[in-house]
Amino acid sequence: MNVSVIIPAYNREKTIKRTILSVLNQTVPPIEIIVVDDYSADSTVEIVKEICRTNKCISLLQMKRNCGAQAARNYGIKKAKGEWIILLDSDDELLEHSVECYIKAVKENPGYDIYYGDYYDNKNGKIKYINCRMRGRNGCYFENILYSSKVLFQNMIVQKSALENIGLLDEHVPAYQEWDTHIKLAMKHRYYYIHKPMFMYYSLYDGETISKDLVRAKNGFRFVVISNWDIFKKFGVQSIVFYFQGIFWHYKRCDDCK
Repeated sequence: MNVSVIIPAYNREKTIKRTILSVLNQTVPPIEIIVVDDYSADSTVEIVKEICRTNKCISLLQMKRNCGAQAARNYGIKKAKGEWIILLDSDDELLEHSVECYIKAVKENPGYDIYYGDYYDNKNGKIKYINCRMRGRNGCYFENILYSSKVLFQNMIVQKSALENIGLLDEHVPAYQEWDTHIKLAMKHRYYYIHKPMFMYYSLYDGETISKDLVRAKNGFRFVVISNWDIFKKFGVQSIVFYFQGIFWHYKRCDDCK
């Protein structure tokens, strides 16, 4: 089973080495690590090149201009040699058993296209276990994912062919990229849950970043619902009410931060 780990990076000189080392330290290594630099202005590229000198499994791809994380992920997916893809953010860590757990799950429970697990949320040193199990049996989670997705990019492994089947990732989504991706994936593909943590998520924010993130989240939520509106309409009044409640909640949060 061939696994490629793709890491999009933009101005991550403080965290990129930690992220790459977390993949190099896997109990079962992937066949390759692809770092896609999204036109960083700091020393991210130099740090990655230094690590590449002693680790031939790492490839550095460089965008010719800043295009956003989704475009960087897509570039990596297209270049990946593995049949299975792990998408890891450049400020998070893959737990050392993750690749091994994914491979074991695929071999022992074949027939699924996406395998996902739990994760740890590290907020300024305070670590919390996040259970990501969705309601229902393994397999079709479409209706659950339509209302919210507990599956991030970092806590799943997905067949490259499944991503190609949905036309890769939408590069225009300002936020809620995972939700948009999983709505499309869940329409055609099956999920399997693994009750183990797969990565460490670092949520370190200052006040200004929180405010910017709330505006982006509001715009992203609206974008995802509108771009998938035909799907939401099929589920009737309940999904439409959910949409308007979501918009109201996001606008209220933005107002509260002013």
